[in-house]
Amino acid sequence: MREIRFRIWSTKTKRMDHFALDSRFDCECGAFGNPKEVLMQYTGRPDKNGVEIYEGDIVKINLMENLNIFWVTILGKIYWDENKYGWMVNTGTDGQPNIRDFGYLYNCEVIGNIYENPELIEG
Repeated sequence: MREIRFRIWSTKTKRMDHFALDSRFDCECGAFGNPKEVLMQYTGRPDKNGVEIYEGDIVKINLMENLNIFWVTILGKIYWDENKYGWMVNTGTDGQPNIRDFGYLYNCEVIGNIYENPELIEG
């Protein structure tokens, strides 16, 4: 059975905390219903360096362009798509589709997250 893990971003303290879903959750964590805390789930996959990928992470992805020789590097944000029932990478660029099942992408690397490093995807 896989471990269900989360992290919480506190907008008040500007701090990220990690925890596993267990009996302590209801007692010690006030994330549910607290607008000052943002809950993000672990995707169950690490990046190429072994860093755990969470919802809200910003990843750098090297994609092979149309199966040609050259590679394209894009940045994207990890999110859960309710309609497709899966983790997706939102590239936020025109002409680039959202990417499903990013575990199969070449050289996926976590470079930050949308709360601690918003400048990575702004503009």
